[in-house]
Amino acid sequence: MKEDTINNTYDRKVWYVLNNSALGGAERRMIKVASRVASLNLYKNVCLLINEALWQEYQKDSELISKIESSGLQIKTVADYNPVPFWVKIFSKVSHRFGLFNSFTNYLLLKKKSWYSTLYDATSENDIVHCFAGDESRNGALILVSKGRKVVLEITNNRYLEHISSQLVTIFAFIDCSSINGRLYLQCVSETVLKNFAATLGENIIGKRCVRMGCYSGPFLLTDNRLPHSLPEKNNVIIFGHRFIGPKNPILFCHAVKNMIESGELEGWHVKIRGKGSLEKEMRTVLGPYIEKGVVDISFSYNLEKELRKSKIFVSLISTGSYPSQSVFEAMQNGNLLVLADTGETKLHFNHQFICFAELNIESLQKCLRNAIADTTSEQFIKKSEAMVRFYESFADKECFLNDILYVYQQK
Repeated sequence: MKEDTINNTYDRKVWYVLNNSALGGAERRMIKVASRVASLNLYKNVCLLINEALWQEYQKDSELISKIESSGLQIKTVADYNPVPFWVKIFSKVSHRFGLFNSFTNYLLLKKKSWYSTLYDATSENDIVHCFAGDESRNGALILVSKGRKVVLEITNNRYLEHISSQLVTIFAFIDCSSINGRLYLQCVSETVLKNFAATLGENIIGKRCVRMGCYSGPFLLTDNRLPHSLPEKNNVIIFGHRFIGPKNPILFCHAVKNMIESGELEGWHVKIRGKGSLEKEMRTVLGPYIEKGVVDISFSYNLEKELRKSKIFVSLISTGSYPSQSVFEAMQNGNLLVLADTGETKLHFNHQFICFAELNIESLQKCLRNAIADTTSEQFIKKSEAMVRFYESFADKECFLNDILYVYQQK
């Protein structure tokens, strides 16, 4: 930790804001970041502002609840449903095809939502509002920029750049942009996302709107390193751990697993597919007979890292790239061999001899899975597993992510 950061104490609050109802990477990362910031005692209060459904999910996760309680984080929840006046809904639908006029009705909708009013009532001028994800919380935070709050928007991946850009345009059309005065900071998870987002927004928004942009200098590694010699005994388990949505390619993985089970290539292996999402029904249809036989298990895990300690192989098939996926780093930290989609800048950042890179097709994925399985059955598996842990430790200092956040908070 930088000394000048430690020695500064601020008489202001930091609010961590998120309104998703599912528990995923962003939701876990927010708790780990918020609890770490709270433990430094740099700010008057560190608070969570989340929707009620997410709070219920957090309470099911013993690790995250422990972090919340031990760090003294204050919790404030927002109702999951806040009715919008009927006339505003009709007005929005009728004006949908009128461009900026539609932006005006969208703005009315935003201000009627509970997130804006809750944020406005809960926060004070000069407070810091750090929004990790969620449309309503992001929009509410954006409006607050003109009310004297410093707002940090977390930009997590390339998939949402166009959408977030349109949100910014809508908000900027109806607030006094001179009042922003550099208080809006767009913090991207990687340099690639930063470059793509800057290109998406264009110079008009970045420059004339007094918006600041930046990215983290390294991946999020606020977890305790595990030394190679402490790795537990591993089982013949393959884990796929992502949300069940198109860009994560769970259907492709299911078909590859089905083919390999039917060909006998997964004899003696167990496949765990961890997550939630809209594609779960289709996934269960593909693997139904093997779920019944106990070869495949599809469910949500509140402690994926615990399962990764015992597994041998982890698979990530993110279309936009697996860097800097938290689950990939956790798998690596726990000595799993990796099968990753060769997309985005995955190979650039995760270039290692014991990582297999697959194209997004069944043949390439099955070939990588065969190679990984062969590596786990050789006498060299322990050495390769320990090599993955050392590769994890070779990444940037785990405190750099925190230093980057605190630097943003300090900017006037």
